[in-house]
Amino acid sequence: MFIISTSRLQLIPLNPTQLSLFRSDPELALELLGLESELLCTKDTMGNNLAGAFDYWEKLLKKDPINYPWHTTWHIVLKAENKRIGRLGFSGIPRGQYFTTNVGYAMDEQYQNKGYMTEALQAAMHWAFQHEELQYLLAETYPNNHSSHRVLEKCGFGIIEEMNAAGNILWRIQNEIISTQHSQTIITKLDEIQLA
Repeated sequence: MFIISTSRLQLIPLNPTQLSLFRSDPELALELLGLESELLCTKDTMGNNLAGAFDYWEKLLKKDPINYPWHTTWHIVLKAENKRIGRLGFSGIPRGQYFTTNVGYAMDEQYQNKGYMTEALQAAMHWAFQHEELQYLLAETYPNNHSSHRVLEKCGFGIIEEMNAAGNILWRIQNEIISTQHSQTIITKLDEIQLA
């Protein structure tokens, strides 16, 4: 397991065992990671039904557990409170003609508009673009989600499609742009945490 650390946050991508436990018993999973366990942080208060996402991640993890950071949820932890305040994740290992992957994210409402998501996304992008095969990182937002638009703009994304088939805005950033930005991320290797 590894943790990406920024000045205010830690990003923890869940390994297959941790993801399975988080799905079945989120409070225990957070406790075993040493995080504060509050109802706010253990339920998906971020507006989405995660059942489909868990199914998708678990399917990918069965095929490729070694590359778990590409197909799992990442806890966004506020260091000052030792609390999970949000999540992000990728749609899998870069693939396709242009070696792309999508990134998605959500932040607990009380922690929005404080720069945490921008900080977390910048750190995750720095990690992702260390993998030279990744040429483009994509994101999708609802047209009226102006907070998310600002996050993506601050992170260097540009709009490539005003309205896709789902009615959303499609954003993209190229690998070479990120390599000159946000270089203060620290990746710390840790011993594997057993969550039996």
